[in-house]
Amino acid sequence: MENSVYKFYKDLPAVAKGIVVVGVLGVTYIFASQIIKRIRQQAEDKKNQQSVVDAKKDMADLSKRGINPTMTQSQADGWAAQIVKQFQGADIPPQSGDLMRRIFKSLKNDADYLLLKTSFGIKTYPDALWGSVKNVSLEGAIQDELLNSTISDLNVILSKNGITYTV
Repeated sequence: MENSVYKFYKDLPAVAKGIVVVGVLGVTYIFASQIIKRIRQQAEDKKNQQSVVDAKKDMADLSKRGINPTMTQSQADGWAAQIVKQFQGADIPPQSGDLMRRIFKSLKNDADYLLLKTSFGIKTYPDALWGSVKNVSLEGAIQDELLNSTISDLNVILSKNGITYTV
């Protein structure tokens, strides 16, 4: 079999040989890039899941120190749902930024931020630019959807509210 494939290739004109080589390289590149993309996505998914687990542990530690959320679980769930809705589909970043600023201004301490983060959890949504699906935490969604200047504004709001976490 190998000899017949090699003989077939050897008997091809030079241009056809070039096309075959470019085609094989192209298929190899596509295959390898898809494998790398899948490995990166799995690593990102694991990082996001660990981020939520760590947030739950941090909330428990804060609670032991007497630092509790100033909002209810249902408030955090409602805000998380609003964030998901705002980030779905093609959205205008300034509108999303306004929602995030309003929510972040309502956070009073680290426990509030962590409650919002754990309420958001890990969400799966389509990446409009590439047509793929992404699993993201609150920080991942914010970093994917908002402009860097808006993210900086959010971090300033968190800092002014005495919150030590950043997005």
